[in-house]
Amino acid sequence: MQVKDENNKWVNTSVFTEARDYFKKNGYYTPEPWGSLAWYDFWKKERHKCLHGVNIDGHKITGEHYFYLNYCPINKSKQGTKKVGIKVLDFPDFWDGDYEYFWAREIARNGMLTEYFLTPEEVAEYEDKDDEDRHKKALELYEKANFTFKILPLSVKDDYSTSNLLGGKDLIVLKARRKGFSFKNASVAAGNLVHKAGTYTMLMAFEKRYLYPKGIFSMVTRYIAFINEHTAWKVPTDYIDRQDHIRNSYVEYKNGIKIEKGSLSEVQAISFKDNPQAGVGKDCYDIIGEEVGVWGVPGGLLDTVEAMLPSIVDGGIRTGMMTLFGTANDIEKGTVDFAEMFQSPRTKDFLPFIDIWGETENNIEGFFFPVQLNLVGFYDENGNSDYETATKEELKTRQKRIDGGATVEQINKRKREFPVNSEEALNTTEHSILPVEELKLQLKKVVDNKWQELKGTPVRLEEVEGGRVIAKPILNKSIEPITSYRLLPDNVSGYFVVYEHPIEGAPKGLYKIGYDPVEQDKGTSLAGIIVYKSVHMG
Repeated sequence: MQVKDENNKWVNTSVFTEARDYFKKNGYYTPEPWGSLAWYDFWKKERHKCLHGVNIDGHKITGEHYFYLNYCPINKSKQGTKKVGIKVLDFPDFWDGDYEYFWAREIARNGMLTEYFLTPEEVAEYEDKDDEDRHKKALELYEKANFTFKILPLSVKDDYSTSNLLGGKDLIVLKARRKGFSFKNASVAAGNLVHKAGTYTMLMAFEKRYLYPKGIFSMVTRYIAFINEHTAWKVPTDYIDRQDHIRNSYVEYKNGIKIEKGSLSEVQAISFKDNPQAGVGKDCYDIIGEEVGVWGVPGGLLDTVEAMLPSIVDGGIRTGMMTLFGTANDIEKGTVDFAEMFQSPRTKDFLPFIDIWGETENNIEGFFFPVQLNLVGFYDENGNSDYETATKEELKTRQKRIDGGATVEQINKRKREFPVNSEEALNTTEHSILPVEELKLQLKKVVDNKWQELKGTPVRLEEVEGGRVIAKPILNKSIEPITSYRLLPDNVSGYFVVYEHPIEGAPKGLYKIGYDPVEQDKGTSLAGIIVYKSVHMG
């Protein structure tokens, strides 16, 4: 059965949605009599798919993706006339973008050396191998899988213990608006509640309006209501069933004593606005941060992430996973933290990706979901995105607004919310008095040609006799330069780089010195000193 063609294009994704397609046609999932052996066998197989995914002719989707497609109806657009549509309750379409997202989650948590790609015997075999062998096998499997996204395989060159393909990572996602991420991540939480006994899933947001009564937690409860009505996976909530907290358990009496029984998996929604430490002390299987681009003042989200790490790490062992997702909003406020972590994912142990949507080569960032990926009206019946036409449509929309008198600030807001690349999403140009576009072009030229590395001479400053200071070249590459705030070396002590030596007897004011001190005693800030040559009017 052909699922993809020779160009890696999906040609038959209905093989992953047979359960929901049968339900849509008949109003139930199986014709087998309730309680029969065949009925139990059907639901046992479906649970296995929800936990371990589906493999059709070598093409695999994850268990989380399967559960979302087949058991999580969402509000989706249905086109009426050519330009007008309505929202209806229906199951999500198969999207190539969702396929990538759910795989990014799986690789971040468990890596490539799993039963998705290996036999149980091979999984056990590679558990006993060293870091280099494990990484090389994981890289082989990753390249064979032919995902569209590009994971940075190693954080540090030749150090196989830093492999990003072996799991134990978190995930940070920057997205365009209207991409259904609340629905997707609500399905992750609901799937944990239904299928993964003893797990605790935290849904966190700065403000409770993103959680309930019409936020992501409410989506979870709607999924559970559907599950209870139409499947064999009943979720009793005898002990905890609140607006912000639900637990899969029931009451049983033994010798007149009330006992809590059942799966004991639970999902809780927590707002951090009034208490930055609100989630501390929980042992989490999943932490899902909703709209983290809106998180109060700068520093708040970074503090929350640091505070929550002990909830998913026990000593050196990863026991859970954190997923942060959001749209860039106010870059002067909460988005600052979000942008910093997205642009420097390795500083917080988020899975690092190579930017495939922007123009700068080898830019490292988090997982990016642009406007042209699965834009409504611009993907086919099998979920293949028409990137080129969708991009043209977005650019046409912007031009119409410009022609209609939209301000630069309004257009930049549009870019941030419906970006074609992450640079647009984190755009901060609207209030600048500098020639930002020209500076960005020059920066791109510098980075593409690696002039920041090739044109400078690393030096060590030394004081010599007479109080003079000389610059002695460092030729043995014993220390790495710091040429980017996104790609920091292991040793962040750095050194001076001279691009042009100062002239003797320089006139006053020719050289200017800028000093950027460390203002906080925590975080990833580094002190910086720059001496630059200005224009001298004689």
